[in-house]
Amino acid sequence: MFRRSQNPSICSCGHLLPQDTPALLRLHTDREVRHFLGGPVVESVASQRAHSLLARDRPLPAWAIRSANSELGPMLGIVSLDQHHDGKDIEVSYALLPENQGRGCATEAVQFALSHAFVKWGSHASSPKRNL
Repeated sequence: MFRRSQNPSICSCGHLLPQDTPALLRLHTDREVRHFLGGPVVESVASQRAHSLLARDRPLPAWAIRSANSELGPMLGIVSLDQHHDGKDIEVSYALLPENQGRGCATEAVQFALSHAFVKWGSHASSPKRNL
């Protein structure tokens, strides 16, 4: 878990679990969630993406965002490190289900992902070649 200023943590980040599949599908197909992410994708593409995330079949990590008091509770959203479309940089991506937006979870999740990146890559994480 991680902290947001001096207030108790709102959310935690952890492994994606098979029971997260419906939420993962919704994150990829919900029009509101996907408004700034290129729009919703068809169910077959969403299913393929969910399967890849659950299989951890990707070079960079992704985490489920959950309520801070429930490590195995419902998934609120996702945060990940992804290859930028330029192929050179790494970016932080996140998406929250609409009912979980506006509570500070994205802020905490991005802080978690950046902390992970800094631990993994050290000072290179903040260099122009690793524009996080």
